[in-house]
Amino acid sequence: MNPSRALRRPEPALLLAVFGLMVACDRSPAAPVDPAPAAPPSAAPPGPRIEDAAFRIELRATAPLRQGVAGGAEIVIEPRGEYHSNAEYPYKFRPSRSPGVAYASAQFSGAAVTVTPARTTLRVELTPATKGPATLGGQLSFSVCSDARCLVEKRELALPVEVE
Repeated sequence: MNPSRALRRPEPALLLAVFGLMVACDRSPAAPVDPAPAAPPSAAPPGPRIEDAAFRIELRATAPLRQGVAGGAEIVIEPRGEYHSNAEYPYKFRPSRSPGVAYASAQFSGAAVTVTPARTTLRVELTPATKGPATLGGQLSFSVCSDARCLVEKRELALPVEVE
């Protein structure tokens, strides 16, 4: 094939392949996915709890945090009403940088996650480097479903703590 011809006009076989991929990727899942939040997130700064008609989320320390000692936090997602945890979704938590807090990972997912229909828990491992006030937080990616649809969400959480 002449290189200048390839720049002028795409090959018909290539156009058919692209069209076939577009059509194949346009299949709907069993339960429609709604990437929009169930309720609009408020303009308030993130906190340790989120209350929504479809779910409740809480970020909490699992024990008092001590300087230089490995500790942890957990995020609990409890679906409400007709919703249940989406066992097919790759839940993850990406911690924000926080002065005086060293997280064990840049992302918590996989083995750090326990999913049941009524509750999902993510374990977050960290070590506080300094005494005094600190903030644990980051972005949580999660999904809850009903028989009619699935909500795919990203929410910010922040928990003020006192390191001993």
